[in-house]
Amino acid sequence: IALVKWLGKASVTQEAFNNTQERAKELSAEKTESIQAEKSALNALVGAIIDTNDNEQLRNDLIEQLQKQYPGFLANIEKEKITNELLRGALMNANQEYERRINLMAEEAKAQAYQETLVDLNKTLIQQEQELATATKDRKKNKIREQISETQAAIKAIQEGYQEAVKSVEQAKKSLNDFTSVEGM
Repeated sequence: IALVKWLGKASVTQEAFNNTQERAKELSAEKTESIQAEKSALNALVGAIIDTNDNEQLRNDLIEQLQKQYPGFLANIEKEKITNELLRGALMNANQEYERRINLMAEEAKAQAYQETLVDLNKTLIQQEQELATATKDRKKNKIREQISETQAAIKAIQEGYQEAVKSVEQAKKSLNDFTSVEGM
């Protein structure tokens, strides 16, 4: 029986672990979605600037847009001094930072999912402990009830035996009375 209970608990734990992994993926996707979108937008904008070499006005407008949307990307660099090489290097650094942030968010999501699972498993454990305590209390009550029933049955048997003994004594008295009345006649 203990093995069956253990296997049942192991099954619950395995299911919780599988659910945790799925939840971690969901949370990771939720948390990293905006960062991925920001990264993609930055890459598209920088790519457009790099590809625009023949139209200086369009390139300057795109660089202004880049500086407005991502003020820290090319901080303190004048528009005229921005080269494709500088953009590529800054984009490579930015992409590394985005990947670091994405990985960090994914780890946070995993930690959150495991924390949620631990809370759920603790709730289940508390519930099982309460059920065990109730079952133990009920078992003790049932055992006491059985003992009371056995004692009541023993008392009833003693009472019946006593009544039989009383009847036997009465019959003996009657027989004795009958015997003495026959002799006294």
